[in-house]
Amino acid sequence: MRIIAGQYKSRILSEPKGNVAHPMGERVRAALFNILHDVSGKTVLDAFAGSGALAIEAISRGAESAVAVEKDHRVYRVLKENIESIGLEDKIHFTRANVHQWLKNNEESDEKQNKRFDIIFADPPYDKYNSGQIQKLVPFLNEDGIFVLSHPSDEKSPKFDGLQLHSNHEYGNATLAVYN
Repeated sequence: MRIIAGQYKSRILSEPKGNVAHPMGERVRAALFNILHDVSGKTVLDAFAGSGALAIEAISRGAESAVAVEKDHRVYRVLKENIESIGLEDKIHFTRANVHQWLKNNEESDEKQNKRFDIIFADPPYDKYNSGQIQKLVPFLNEDGIFVLSHPSDEKSPKFDGLQLHSNHEYGNATLAVYN
């Protein structure tokens, strides 16, 4: 797996071994960033970060900062390794946590109480996909932000309170649902 474009183009990223994650393929990631167009200066939340490919790709393409949250300890090690190998610790805050607990802590923290993001990537494990849990991410999106959900293509894109489904893009077994 490699970074597709931007400052870190062609850098190789490690992938988690086994079935602990389903990294978004390069073709789908390229399509996603073509849909988003310019991410320069944006703040990004990579809610189910996996290898960190989405957060790293966003930074490579000019995003201001990113937060990458990953729960699985084995996958988190890969995420940390990828960010550190490129030297992006000052641009990507990464944490090992359940994203919903992290959001709750973020919401309650005085220093981060108003932390919202311009772009939220939600690419949860398909075997644990739950739109009710994904809804909890919505309050952390800036008013004019973009929310991207990757979900199994055999399921209909869910409705989320406070968001409008802008478009669906199907790639094999994955659908990218773009909301604003």
